[in-house]
Amino acid sequence: MKQLLPPNSTKLELNVSKVLENTTNLTIDIKKLIKPSDIPSQFLPHLAWQNSVDRWNRNWPEDFKRKQIKIAFDLHKCKGTISALRSVVESFGFEFEILEWWQKSPEGTPGTFEFSVELNEANFDETEYNTFIDLINDNKPLTRHFTAINFKKNIPVPVRIGSTFYDGQHTTIYPELPELIVPLNSLAAHFDYQITAVFPQV
Repeated sequence: MKQLLPPNSTKLELNVSKVLENTTNLTIDIKKLIKPSDIPSQFLPHLAWQNSVDRWNRNWPEDFKRKQIKIAFDLHKCKGTISALRSVVESFGFEFEILEWWQKSPEGTPGTFEFSVELNEANFDETEYNTFIDLINDNKPLTRHFTAINFKKNIPVPVRIGSTFYDGQHTTIYPELPELIVPLNSLAAHFDYQITAVFPQV
């Protein structure tokens, strides 16, 4: 590092500058300290403060912390809109559909909405649920109130299909029958008659 002392600096000032030079020549890439994906985990709270992350919990998973820092700037630009809610939901790895009061049939209470959240294959415990609700409340329009949240989760279950096929032929074998000789008897008869009438001579 080049020292910035004036040419008329004293020997003491030059020595102090040389000693302090080791404290400023740090092996830290400053560029990484402003990128949520690259910053060391111990500096995440400071980057969150710098990016005005509204809600922060030291117990959040590191990956989730980085996501909240990454979307913070865009959230501040569109807070109070569906886009902000979508960014919050997607930071959890979920998908969602929103249904506002005027889209219902019949129409719901003005100023209300509900939405369905597709959890996909993500786990979702009580702590994450509370965080989810807090972030939704932070980013929804102040004039809107949600009446219901439907959580859906697809659980893949293997389906096993078995099939059988039976085919056969039933054959009955009987013993050989001897040839039957049946005697043939024939009977013939003939009957003939004639009637003759004899009258006395007149």
